[in-house]
Amino acid sequence: MITETLEEVFREGLDHKSILSAIHHDAFEYKEADYGSTPKGLVYSLKVLDSWLYDGEPWKYLEMERYFKELEKDVEEGYFEALLKKDFIGNRHASFVELLPKAGLTEENAAKLAEKLAKKKASFRADELETIRREEEALLRYQNEENSKEALASLPVLTREDLEKDAEKYPKEEEVLFPEERLLFIRQMRKAFSIFACSLIPEIFPKKSCPICLCSPPASRIWIRITTVSRI
Repeated sequence: MITETLEEVFREGLDHKSILSAIHHDAFEYKEADYGSTPKGLVYSLKVLDSWLYDGEPWKYLEMERYFKELEKDVEEGYFEALLKKDFIGNRHASFVELLPKAGLTEENAAKLAEKLAKKKASFRADELETIRREEEALLRYQNEENSKEALASLPVLTREDLEKDAEKYPKEEEVLFPEERLLFIRQMRKAFSIFACSLIPEIFPKKSCPICLCSPPASRIWIRITTVSRI
């Protein structure tokens, strides 16, 4: 069934819109470079090792944008159809594996493990078994006992005096939309595009028009998300 489906897809052609959507999704994640709490420098250094360890160019996997552009061009040139035919339909190196459930397999494995452990225990001398028992009891006592006040006091902690009293400030710009109405811009550093979120108050804008002024760094893309609120 899998082979027949692949052959049918090859004859009818792949969905180029879906392929482009997948490419754009990965390109978006690459440009956003949002790795959460993981430092970007660490991520970039690991990417460098993917090629550098094998005598490749260290920056190979850091310059990915040109590969995305090449893939976008290849979509219309039949690259993925040729890849499907070569590596899947025309590939004769395949195996059909049948997986059958076996009743009582869990119990059988448990019995084998118990037998193995019993043989291992029988190979120990009496003094070795006593040493293992004492070490286990000591470990359980250590894990369950409460920490001393001295040990707790050695842990680093923050006091109220260590915290900043003033909130972090962001540079902002003011744009006048209508008389006595304004829009505030707060610039943030982005890698290759900007995400613009705007909350509009319907009461202060005309009913038939709602102009928005956007400013963005050169050669960047702007993604706009607009919501309306009744009040602030």
